[in-house]
Amino acid sequence: MLIGWSHFQSEPGEQEMNGMFRQHDWEKALWKAVIPGQKTQRTLTEADVISFGADMMRQTQVDGDLAGTAAYDAWIAAILGAENLGAPDMEALHEYHHNILFNLAELRCWGGKFLRDAGRQEPGECFQAIHDTCWQIDAVTREQKGAALMDKCNRERIVALLEQMKQLDLRVRAALLA
Repeated sequence: MLIGWSHFQSEPGEQEMNGMFRQHDWEKALWKAVIPGQKTQRTLTEADVISFGADMMRQTQVDGDLAGTAAYDAWIAAILGAENLGAPDMEALHEYHHNILFNLAELRCWGGKFLRDAGRQEPGECFQAIHDTCWQIDAVTREQKGAALMDKCNRERIVALLEQMKQLDLRVRAALLA
């Protein structure tokens, strides 16, 4: 059994009296362990990391999941297809949309900072613009959640912003591969 603090404290599951999570059979879900030891020299340069990131951005599928522009296209298609959904499915779509949106915002924010710190100003600014656009999209649905997706004008606004984000991602990729 594993007991500890989680930054996902609101997630359902067993908890200790003090609020720590409790996980049985945790080793079955383990995919990586880090064992602190003596500090070694870096083996990757910033350029290596940026090159790896650019290569990842070209992918359209990773481990069976859509990635890159294919992921944007699927997201856009899901929002455009929402007009045929009932309320329960609309709420599920909003939850899907919301989770992707905030993961992307956080990743692009920190990625942008890394790129700017590495002297790659333009791609760093594009990532920051994607982060900021995520908040513009959130403003469209924040109050009404799934009900906001029932409105065609809201869906069109979200799709236009997603298209902008997709183009910014393509600009980043082109800048990093140049």
